[in-house]
Amino acid sequence: MADIPQIPMAIFRSAGGKTWYTMDIVTGMIIPPPTA
Repeated sequence: MADIPQIPMAIFRSAGGKTWYTMDIVTGMIIPPPTA
């Protein structure tokens, strides 16, 4: 299991409180949820 890298992710809501965003702690990139 040690061979599998664990990427810490932070999940937070936007100001509206309805949209969830995922942020990669390592790269600092913010991934917006798919707008369906």
